[in-house]
Amino acid sequence: MAKKIKVKNSLFDVDTAQAFIDKLKEELTYPFISAVISTLGGSGNVTIMLCVSVQRKEDWKNGILQNSMYRRFSIFNDGTVENFNSTGLTKIRKFTAKSVEDIVTRLDKY
Repeated sequence: MAKKIKVKNSLFDVDTAQAFIDKLKEELTYPFISAVISTLGGSGNVTIMLCVSVQRKEDWKNGILQNSMYRRFSIFNDGTVENFNSTGLTKIRKFTAKSVEDIVTRLDKY
């Protein structure tokens, strides 16, 4: 069994990441929201990979996400949020959030 590592001042860990995702999906106002948990760097480096689109899935040309106006984010458990890919929208600068509400406020602003 993998050893659980607690990161100091983390927003979430392996056990609470799904609840964090549920809260994001509940509060963000984008028509399309997809999020998955990544533990590629081990349980201490849990990251949420978030994808949002300003268009409904039905409006995507040929039903393909990359044909819509979308953004992809990495949300690290230390609060760092990085927009690593976007199409048709301005890129959001990397920032550090203190809570899920802070992330929602900043992402919904754009």
